[in-house]
Amino acid sequence: MTGSCSPHPAEVRNAPSTPGSFTQQTPRSQKSYGSHMSSLFSETYDQLVGDLQYVSKHKHAFEIYLAMTAALIFGIFAATQVVAIKLWPETEAPLVLVGEAMVPWNDAVPAEALHTNVPWYVYTLDTPTSWMSDQEFLRYVTVVLWLVVCITGLGMEVVLGEPLVAKLAGSDALAPLWQGAQLAFSLSVSIGLFAQSPFGFPWAVVGLWKFGFPETIGCFRRAFRIRRVSMESVNAYLNGVGTLVHHASCAYLVVACATHLMPLDRRVVAGSLPLVTQHLFVLLKYLNMPVYVLCELALEVVWEIETIRCLKDLSVENGYDITTRGCACSMLLAHWCYWAAALAAIPSLIYGRGENASPE
Repeated sequence: MTGSCSPHPAEVRNAPSTPGSFTQQTPRSQKSYGSHMSSLFSETYDQLVGDLQYVSKHKHAFEIYLAMTAALIFGIFAATQVVAIKLWPETEAPLVLVGEAMVPWNDAVPAEALHTNVPWYVYTLDTPTSWMSDQEFLRYVTVVLWLVVCITGLGMEVVLGEPLVAKLAGSDALAPLWQGAQLAFSLSVSIGLFAQSPFGFPWAVVGLWKFGFPETIGCFRRAFRIRRVSMESVNAYLNGVGTLVHHASCAYLVVACATHLMPLDRRVVAGSLPLVTQHLFVLLKYLNMPVYVLCELALEVVWEIETIRCLKDLSVENGYDITTRGCACSMLLAHWCYWAAALAAIPSLIYGRGENASPE
């Protein structure tokens, strides 16, 4: 589970990070903190402009590339759900007292959430959704709202983030805005999760997608511009996949808790807090990289142990929807994509050079 994004491994090193993202590090030498950040964002903006120009010349190929990436992402979510269902035995839902009768929780809780448990409610027949049980309908609502949140977040990167970066290019305001967006992650996502209502969705969007800064799409665009499979392009692509799967998994948890498809109980909160805490240290990477790495690694170990040990207990028998364990598995996979991206970046870290993008 999560309430926050794990730091990209590209961020957890004092070397050039994933091109197209806003987390690159440059040697400070005698520079002040302010001039260091200005230089960092100037270089990042130049890369972004170059990537955008290249994509505009190869628009059709980029659209096919994004379509294939979208298919991969949906495939990942489908695979993690299947794995989560097949690797653990099916269990029966516990019984709860409703009136004078004992009924399974997966009948009682969705009925209460949808207000179909009141005496005067009558089901309408022969509609496109009438064949669904209350739990299936609640799952359907959750998936639709989840797509709304994810598409809004990704859309913000394109329609708000990139114009904002272009407008503020060369301005001293750009670096503080990006740092503020990172710093707001923990608070925004925490509000989104604990609100347990649609009023938490905007907080989740601005927190996860960092007010629209083009973090996710920038990774995919950068990998596309390199044009060939290399350590640099693999690093960028894995960071993009990890970020998108991570944010979407977190968004599903936020939406599912709001629709009451999943409970926001101790187990879910315990799996969320380490990741929320990770982003409290996000600005430390600009000041002391070794300390930042140690803090993030320690919290990552705590989170992975908490999540992996809880997988078997995220069962129907314990009051969780069947999709809960799959959500946790997809979040784990996102984090492993981050670490795989870090491994792919080791050669450029050792030899001090990266793959050059196409000059076109």
